[in-house]
Amino acid sequence: QAIADANGGNRASDTPGYQASVDYVVQTLEAAGWSAEVEPFTYDAADVVLQQLTPTAADFPANPATGTGEGDVTGTVQAVDINLTAPRANSSGCEPEDFAGFVEGNIALLQRGTCSFSVKAINAEAAGASAAILFNQGDTDAVDRNNAVNPTLGGEDVVDIPVVGTSYAAGASLAAPGSTARVTIDFYEVTSYNVIGELAG
Repeated sequence: QAIADANGGNRASDTPGYQASVDYVVQTLEAAGWSAEVEPFTYDAADVVLQQLTPTAADFPANPATGTGEGDVTGTVQAVDINLTAPRANSSGCEPEDFAGFVEGNIALLQRGTCSFSVKAINAEAAGASAAILFNQGDTDAVDRNNAVNPTLGGEDVVDIPVVGTSYAAGASLAAPGSTARVTIDFYEVTSYNVIGELAG
């Protein structure tokens, strides 16, 4: 906890708090008579941005979809068959026909419900969307039906466009007439560390 307190409350990977935690574990093991080895490994991470530009300006929580493409897109948000009226049942983006009248190059706003996230994202890309925003359904008061979703598209490199998951409140705001937004996903490789302790004998 002292390490977290000294590092902005954060010991997550790729932060100074994580490195300080690694050092602490090594020192503690060695002080107890163990040998300690630090082994690096790499994993893929992403910088993600979801900003509403008009009619209001806001930054929203966003998670990159597993299988998303990357890119930096600014454009008009076009809602696709969403339902903001309780109980908010919908099949947003589940059928190609949902995209009738979709303007190529717009950002598709899609609501959780009925079909998989992958179907929604694939249909959006096929309709010419430059990016896709998947927001939670908000069909109950439960946190997991309102907070920012972590969508998976069922594999790697499923679509080429950036696809992010966000909260129900963000989706409701982005559905406003005249809404424009910026969606960014930028992949990068992170080096992190495992600590392996061994006790002789």
